[in-house]
Amino acid sequence: MICRLSNDDVVRFCRAHQLGLDETVTQLVSTGTSLARFGDGELGAMMRPGYDLYLQRSSPQLMAELRGIWTLDDLDPATLLLGFPLPFTGSYWSGVWGSLWPELRLITRDDLRYGNTHVTRPVYFRRLRGRGVDLWRAVWADQSVCVVTGTGSRFDLIPELFGSAASVVRETAPPVDAYADVDALERRLLAIPVDLFLLSLGPTATVLAARLSRRGRRALDIGHIVNSYKTVFHGADRPEHQPL
Repeated sequence: MICRLSNDDVVRFCRAHQLGLDETVTQLVSTGTSLARFGDGELGAMMRPGYDLYLQRSSPQLMAELRGIWTLDDLDPATLLLGFPLPFTGSYWSGVWGSLWPELRLITRDDLRYGNTHVTRPVYFRRLRGRGVDLWRAVWADQSVCVVTGTGSRFDLIPELFGSAASVVRETAPPVDAYADVDALERRLLAIPVDLFLLSLGPTATVLAARLSRRGRRALDIGHIVNSYKTVFHGADRPEHQPL
């Protein structure tokens, strides 16, 4: 019963405060904001001590920084869009919302419009198809881009998504526990003269999107966007089951 009621409250909250999939990316195109996405992993790492992720160990510092981003401490909502997960049902998400939402709701602001975390997930491409691809291509059209991934990542700069960019360079970070290196990584990125950073680095991408935004640089946490594209258009396994 608690999970069901929590899910109902999440649905009501999203109807009132969350942009749709297409609206989220359209806003990125039209406003030039940065994007810090929170998924189940980031929410768990923010709310639960000892909540380790596959490639990122929990720490009090990570918890505190994620919470500060969620509440937009010293951050401008005009330049940073927060991503909120879709209110999925089913046993897994019922457990997530039932466990986290009662406490999360207490620090979740009603004066914001949240973007949709799942704009980089298969559901986005499945629902929007080619239009969804065109929207993303418009975000970085004619921009100089730096893609930030873990060392050894198989993140593929496929032309179907990134061919509209003016130029693309890559910067790597530790593939495991990248947050331990986040200060040095931030300094390196700030020295790179590009228009846009695209971050695929777990919770550290959420953190860096906020930090770079605070410093006047534009950054988007794009997660598994390439693998999600391949899932929908190439029939590949879901992102979690594809090689890193």
